[in-house]
Amino acid sequence: MTVHLKRRICSWVGFATIAGLLFSLVALTPADVFAEEPQVTPGTSFVGKLDGAPDSARIGIVCDGKSFIAYVCSGDEDFTAKASRWMKGDCDGKSLQTNTLSATISATKLTGTMTVGDKPYTFTALAVGDNPVAGLYRAEDNSTTDSVVFGWVVDHDGFVAGARQQKGITPTTLKDQRVLNGLKGTGNDGQSIKGQPVENPKAPPKGIKESKDNKFNADRRKDFLDRTLTKTPKEGNALFAGMIQIVKRFNSGAKAESKVEIAAFNKLKSMPKQLLIDFEKNFDDQPKQIRERMLGTSAKLVDGKTPVTTDFVKTLGRNIGLKLVNRSTAPQPQAGTVPQIEQIKIKDLKCVKNTTGLFGGEIRDEIFAIYAGLAGETAFSTATGILSKVKNGDEKTFAAADQVVFPPADNPNLKSAVDIVLTASLFEADPNVKNIATAAKILVIGLGAIAVILLAEIPPA
Repeated sequence: MTVHLKRRICSWVGFATIAGLLFSLVALTPADVFAEEPQVTPGTSFVGKLDGAPDSARIGIVCDGKSFIAYVCSGDEDFTAKASRWMKGDCDGKSLQTNTLSATISATKLTGTMTVGDKPYTFTALAVGDNPVAGLYRAEDNSTTDSVVFGWVVDHDGFVAGARQQKGITPTTLKDQRVLNGLKGTGNDGQSIKGQPVENPKAPPKGIKESKDNKFNADRRKDFLDRTLTKTPKEGNALFAGMIQIVKRFNSGAKAESKVEIAAFNKLKSMPKQLLIDFEKNFDDQPKQIRERMLGTSAKLVDGKTPVTTDFVKTLGRNIGLKLVNRSTAPQPQAGTVPQIEQIKIKDLKCVKNTTGLFGGEIRDEIFAIYAGLAGETAFSTATGILSKVKNGDEKTFAAADQVVFPPADNPNLKSAVDIVLTASLFEADPNVKNIATAAKILVIGLGAIAVILLAEIPPA
């Protein structure tokens, strides 16, 4: 059986509003038009904590076997003032050495000592590998004679430490940096500059300066919030309320008190810790009317304390309007009559409305899709390439390699004799794709898994 979905993405399990909700939670700034960066020879990235330093202190190092670049910063103002700095030099693939930094290198970790003043701090920095958010990030502003350099180290849990450097001025920490919102600093001219991942030690990135036309001023913020309220159903999304409650309880360190929470917490444990903390913070930072519209009639259930039990989930189900059915009475198909789903394709995208409301003029969006699904007990996910210059009324066809949503590329022989739960979310591409888009993908996949767990307790008639 081959399922073709053309010009319409079927949104099951109450996920019709999740894409918009995630967008509003991920960032309250519009994404810039995607720009390709020059190809570089990538180095290996390592990040780690400094032993004996403030808990927020991090070191990030990128080494390509011949040269390296390193950065130290923290969330502690005093330590940042003394220790924050960029270091670079040569290395032979086995070790590196400067006046203040020495380390030995292996494929999986970098072990060494960083000296601040006359005090040595030891560290073990682990290779980033395929971690989607961890790494060393950089940006700079040369709009005046006094250049400014921004640096960030994002660890494996998604925790961010960042600082601002300027010649003759004491380094200062960059406050409230969240991996979900992008890494940003303010230049000498007051404009925002986005950090980019450091991949080439000899050619660190300059960051991406936010255009003045794209500045998210008070009027555009109000317009965005108004449109979010307009697009979000008045009754909210009870399923989303259940997700928020589970994330809040998990972040608080609560012990799982039901089979629902045991299953959900096990899923959340595989996600970067700070990503979930940022997600909760972003939700709590929304204006009250946005939060209440998102949660609807289930808003009163979200207190971050009440365990998510089967009864709790059934209440959510009633708020969604689902009729509960006893599984034991559901008709069972006869043996040999169940068809197998072999392939699902989503071929085309039609734009019915783009982001013209934000800017007062027509702007073409750069769009990519993220799919997350569950076939029986097997979870899968995939992301498409970017569809460029999408505007009102346009119909675009995904590249052939992006059209097959199921089976996933890493499990091409997977088939399913049961319903496949599929969530689809659309995002605008951002220059900081490694940082924001991959973090959003993790959230979509993780929350999609939580949605399936919740729905398993309230099978609709």
